[in-house]
Parts: sequence; C-alpha cells; structure tokens
Amino acid sequence: MLWETWASPERRDAVRFAVLFAAASAAVVAAMELLFRAGGLSYIGSLSEVHRDIEFTSYGDGWLFLPEYLLDVERLSGLVLILGAVHYAWHAAVRVGRGALRPIDRVMIPIFVAFAVQAASSAYLHAIPMYGRLIHPWMPFLAWMLADTLTHAPERQWRNAYAGVYAAAVISWVASAWAYVPLKYRPDVLYAMGIDTRRLPADRPLCELVPGTSYASPGPLSRATNAPYTTDTDYVLLNFCQGLPGIPRPRETETIPAGATRLFDGPHWMSFPAYTYEGLIRVDRESMRRENYRMQVFRSSR
Repeated sequence: MLWETWASPERRDAVRFAVLFAAASAAVVAAMELLFRAGGLSYIGSLSEVHRDIEFTSYGDGWLFLPEYLLDVERLSGLVLILGAVHYAWHAAVRVGRGALRPIDRVMIPIFVAFAVQAASSAYLHAIPMYGRLIHPWMPFLAWMLADTLTHAPERQWRNAYAGVYAAAVISWVASAWAYVPLKYRPDVLYAMGIDTRRLPADRPLCELVPGTSYASPGPLSRATNAPYTTDTDYVLLNFCQGLPGIPRPRETETIPAGATRLFDGPHWMSFPAYTYEGLIRVDRESMRRENYRMQVFRSSR
C-alpha cells in the first residue's frame, strides 16, 4: 500500500519536478564555479568568506530583522504582510494538526523553516550577518500568504479587505517616494557639477562617518578632453562617503573652511530607511536618521 501511494503518477511527477528544479539550481552554481575557476578563484569558497567582508553589521537582530524591516521600511504594507503571514501560519498549524495540508502548505511550511534556519544561523551560530538584501527572497512568499489570507475574508467584506490592502500599498509607496525623491547619489552630483575628485587636495573630501570610505568621480564622457570635468580644485566635499555615524559628530564649523560657499546640500543617501538596513545595526540605523547627515559641496574662497 505504501509503495502504491509513493509510486502514484502524481507522486512521481512531484519527485521528477523536484529533481529537475534541484538540477537546474545546481547547474547555475556549477556554471558560476567554472567561471570563477577560470579567473583563479572559487565561487563557493568565496561565499564562505562573505560574512568576514561585512564590517558594519550585527548578529543580534536575526529573529527581529525581517519584521523590523517590514514595519520600518515598508510601513503599512509591511504591517499588512506581517498580519497576513500570522493569519496564514495559524491556519496552517491547524491544518498540520488535522493532517489536512493544502498544496500551498507544501511550499510555505518549508519557507518558515528556511527563515528559522537563517535567523538561527545569524543569532546563535554567527554564520550569516543580517542585512537588507538577504530578506528580499521572502517577499513573494509573504505576498502569497497575504493572498491566501484574503481568501478567508467573508463574501460581504472581501471588497473592503482588498481595498484596505491596496490603500496600505499606496500610502506606503507615497511615504517612501517622499523620502526617496530628495536623495542625490554621489556620482550623479559629482558628474553634474563637473568635480574631478582626482584633482582635489587630500584634505578636501571631508567625512563625518567612520571610517568613511570615499568614492571617486565616475568616468568622463570623453577621455580625450576629460569632459565634463573641470580643472578647478577649490571644491570641498562633505560626506561623499559611506560608513558608521561618527561619535562625537564634528561641527560644520570645525570641518568647512571659513568663507566657503555652499553649492549643494542634500540628505545623505544612507539616511533613507531601506539603506540603513544594508549593514547597520539598530543603534546606528537610529543615529543615521536622527543626526540628519547631509551630503554637501562647498567652494572655498581663493
């Protein structure tokens, strides 16, 4: 009886698709490994060293990192996703107890296990430092859980349920856009203002962040003329860098030469909520936004 159940056409198809999926995934990894080997490196070996290259992070946020990200970055949309996941998890647990799993459960339950492994590997084993890009794969599954939750809405209320989800998405998008639109990225500012960082004196790129990794101007439009860059070296750059919030933070009067004229002022890109989850621990995320770090360009008087 057991063999007949296992050897059923449906079971064989499921096993076949699972094997094909695993083979396809392995083929991608194998191809990457071969390309890396051609360059004298190991792709798989480099993955085991990634956590050593991520300096600004913590292992203590393992279990709370995803819900904090959803509430802090996605706002109402994140709250809706969390509620959908909680509702789905409760009903899935009931179905497990009754032995009445649905097809979606065979996908979502392993996802819960995978999330638990990731969180535990960070919090207890210190093997996976948490940062924003690692939680992006969970997003479609959270959306599917929410979609499954919406199917449980009473027939007379399903319109209100869907309208609420759409409203949360729109409100969250507007709030994110409001914070994102003022941002300017360092290469764009340098390129638009024609500032060639290679010509600036070593003490002109100033940074209030620690250790403060600075970035050079992007390549010129014309290598022959170095366009659009000028030969002017009187610029002073403040916070065209990336790092941790400086403690204590120096005052502008201590960093900007007297008599300098401000030509550009904008929020530092790391103050954007989503970017603060790319390598900063909770206290640094809060400090980055509280201190209101600015990216500024000055021109010193001759």
